[in-house]
Amino acid sequence: MDKTWLLTVVGNDDPELLQQFTATIALCEGSLLDHQLVSMAGRLSGLYRIRLPQENVAWAWKRLEDFAAAGLYLVAREQLSSMPPRSPKLSVEISGPYRLGLDQDIRIILESHGADIEHYNQQAVAAATNDRVNFQANIQARLTRDLCGDRLQQTLLRLNQDLSIDLSGPV
Repeated sequence: MDKTWLLTVVGNDDPELLQQFTATIALCEGSLLDHQLVSMAGRLSGLYRIRLPQENVAWAWKRLEDFAAAGLYLVAREQLSSMPPRSPKLSVEISGPYRLGLDQDIRIILESHGADIEHYNQQAVAAATNDRVNFQANIQARLTRDLCGDRLQQTLLRLNQDLSIDLSGPV
């Protein structure tokens, strides 16, 4: 039986060390479900949500705690309930003219409106008749709070009035 855990880590901001940390989770037959890291002045703190087979948990903790010798400390671990509450889903389809950074701006807006993005599929295609590049994105998200669809749509349109936006779900 797999168990879901929330890990809190602090330590040196070392990309190779973080890669080794997540590779160790995989070595323990675990899955990285989500993570949030913040870096400042060469240090970082972060949260990892992982899933581990119950039979590998003790071995995984030993392997992950060994990273303290390299400067990455596992500060806390908490087992999460196996059945998280069901959250409403949101589906967003956006198309329009492309510009560099548009996808990141869309992600930030959705997250600020309570959408936890689970799937983000995008493509940018050059139009055959002109030099314009068109952008299309299909986004699936889980809502962490009530959503005002009109406000979300207005905010997305501030990125570019020529965007076509289709929201479906509990808006």
